[in-house]
Formats: sequence, C-alpha cells, structure tokens
Amino acid sequence: MTEPRLDQLRSEIDRLDRRMLELLKQRAALALAIGRLKKAAGRPVLDPTREAEILARLGRQARPLSPEAVQNIFKAVIQACRRLEEKDR
Repeated sequence: MTEPRLDQLRSEIDRLDRRMLELLKQRAALALAIGRLKKAAGRPVLDPTREAEILARLGRQARPLSPEAVQNIFKAVIQACRRLEEKDR
C-alpha cells in the first residue's frame, strides 16, 4: 500500500535531480562566461571575497538543512565551476 506513494516520491526526487542538474549546467555556463571576462581583464579566476559572500548568504538561507551542509555542497559546486574557468584559460 505504501509502494505507490514511495514510487511517487522517488519520481519527484528524480524530477528535482534533473532540474538541479540543468541549473548546475546553466551555472557552469555562466562561470565560463565570467572566466572569459576575467581573463580579458587580466583578473584571477579565484575571488575569495565573492566566494565567502556566496557561502555566507547560502548558509543563512539553508533551513531546514544545516548551514554547514549547504555550504559544503556549494563549495563543491563553486570549485567545479572554478576548474572549468581555469581549464578554459
């Protein structure tokens, strides 16, 4: 009796995972564009102040997740995007 409900919830998670992946791909494309602008301006890829601001803001918006969990997730996302920027140089 709970199986249809379980299947429905899993389907919803799958849908959200696909959506999150699409958003991550869009973020990566924007990071590449930013990297190209930085390169043209002779600026470094890494901007620690900007990254700290992003992580602090997301940590404040984390509930019901812990700020640390959300920050760790986004550290990984930011790092992956930074690698794309560095690779593109």
